[in-house]
Amino acid sequence: MANILIIEDNIMNMEMAGELLENAGHSAIKTENAADGIKLAKIKKPDLILMDLNLPGMDGLTATKILKEDTLTKNIPVIAFTARVMQSDKENAFDAGCCGFISKPIEVSVFINNIESFLNHDGCHTETSSASVKQSLKSSIEKSQTINPIGCSQVTALQDDEASPLPSVSAHNPQVQSDKKKETNYKCHKVLIIDDNPMNTEILKETLEQIGQTSVVTHSGKQALDLVEQEKFDLILLDVMMPKMSGFDVIKQLKSKTSTKDIPVIFVSALDQTSNIVKGFDLGSYEYITKPFKIEELKARILSILKIKDLQDELKAEKEILDLVFKFSADGIVILNSSFEIISCNELFSKWLDLPKEKIINNDFCCIAGHDKDFYPIKQCLKNGDKYMDFCLEINTGNNKKEIRFLEISCSEINPSLNKIEGYVLILRDVTAHKEIEQQKETFVATLTHDLKTPVRAQMRALEMLVNEKFGKVNDSQKDIIEETLNSNKYMFGMVDNLLATYRYENKSVNIQKHYFNINDLIKNCYDQLKYLANDKKQTINFDFEKETLDLFADSLEIKRVIINLLSNAVNYTGEYGQIIISSRLKNDMVIISFIDNGKGISQEEISTLFNKYQSFAKKFRQVGTGLGLYLSKQIIESHNGTISVISEEGSGSVFTIKLPIN
Repeated sequence: MANILIIEDNIMNMEMAGELLENAGHSAIKTENAADGIKLAKIKKPDLILMDLNLPGMDGLTATKILKEDTLTKNIPVIAFTARVMQSDKENAFDAGCCGFISKPIEVSVFINNIESFLNHDGCHTETSSASVKQSLKSSIEKSQTINPIGCSQVTALQDDEASPLPSVSAHNPQVQSDKKKETNYKCHKVLIIDDNPMNTEILKETLEQIGQTSVVTHSGKQALDLVEQEKFDLILLDVMMPKMSGFDVIKQLKSKTSTKDIPVIFVSALDQTSNIVKGFDLGSYEYITKPFKIEELKARILSILKIKDLQDELKAEKEILDLVFKFSADGIVILNSSFEIISCNELFSKWLDLPKEKIINNDFCCIAGHDKDFYPIKQCLKNGDKYMDFCLEINTGNNKKEIRFLEISCSEINPSLNKIEGYVLILRDVTAHKEIEQQKETFVATLTHDLKTPVRAQMRALEMLVNEKFGKVNDSQKDIIEETLNSNKYMFGMVDNLLATYRYENKSVNIQKHYFNINDLIKNCYDQLKYLANDKKQTINFDFEKETLDLFADSLEIKRVIINLLSNAVNYTGEYGQIIISSRLKNDMVIISFIDNGKGISQEEISTLFNKYQSFAKKFRQVGTGLGLYLSKQIIESHNGTISVISEEGSGSVFTIKLPIN
């Protein structure tokens, strides 16, 4: 007899292996996790360890390595006991220190022989050899009740040492009652038993009850076909040899109907010729079990098929939901592989392209959408990991009409956690109407702003004439009021000008007029226009120019707009008596201009959206602003092939830097 440690987290597999070992005369030590298994190995010193590789927490490979590094356990043979059957899995098991490999699900007929071959190979002395196991089982069968209702010995093989399927026997065995109670934890299913022999059906029914399954019995194929039309069954146990209609005829009828074709069928028959077994599988059976058979093996096979059936039902339910989403979604749905080829799409996308799905699948997305395969920017956006992008597509709008539509793409990567992305899911939403409304809004704002510019400019001119005493003398108090009103008008004019400039940049209607000018003189000129704001707050503005003259080849009017924006922001967000420094220098043919203040600063969260359109923190500090100044500045600087950036910390001031190529 050998002491064997089973480390397995699947209760059914652990109990089945333990029962087989104990029936063969061995002692089984069981645990569900690797940490406890290592402790038991040190204490019990088993002759062999069956190690599941896929354990929760610490996996079996790690546990095996730990055992092999410990002097107390390094000589105990470890057998990999797992459903992993790839060559790489076996290599990993042997590398970890396993000396063998037994795959799951358990092959009952050879399990003990395999275990004992490992025991004998490693020099373990067992009191029970393979031959003695067979003799033990034979004696057990001879001792059990013999029933031969159809002239063969299939029923005698249904008895085993631990449990009898017959109620009269199990009722007097407390251990059987305990095992039976434990087995009924399995999910309950409804099984149809079709067999013309009443004794066989009673034994199968009792076997199903032991594993918590309900059953309905019928003795003819015709009755069975009527039953499956009236009731729902999860599994059918089907005999082959029946009068009038054989099991083969029954399964043909079942598989020919949509309502019954997916019910799994297990043949349980005394016909053990290979031709019959092959025929059973060809007709669509999940299993073919020949009589005589063992109760525990039958239980295991039934539970295995029912588990597969449950998984198939779950997948089917999920597929039905996915089909509904695909069918009724108001958005186009496209799934791409890593090579940007379409592997699936919904009906709406097919309708947009006016093509059947078979002509869309396996085609490059950009090609099928009518764009260049190599240069279309969407492909580059996907490679860059962009989540959202815009897209134009000529789609079929019905009545043989096609229109260019604006689509917004939402992209998700498939298995992004892996080293290599396996594909992409694209949701394509038609936003043409939204774009048109936005365009109307932009046009309205631009028109309104343009109309405002003329009266504001007229007011400024009139106020300038008043303050310059063109219409007569004004006293100091009057002059202060007029200058304050004039400054407010100038600020309003700047906001109106920003709105119009933004509109022009977005519509690509800006004509950059570059020429050479001294950037330092431009900075001083901008200061002269805004110094009234700094004076009101008693702020100090200093210049830190590396050179007195620093010529730049750019559009001076557009660059002036940027400097006005950045300087006015520095003044607005710096408190009274604050300090602002404007520096300029030349480095590597780049003109670098920095605006340094000791104002309120910007949080890291706000910096990430600072240059977005309509992003303004004026409201946060109780000030007025459109949120277009920095957005427009970024557009202008980038149109000059330059960059704009910010370094800031809330409460500690900010540094805005623009870099422009000198030529």
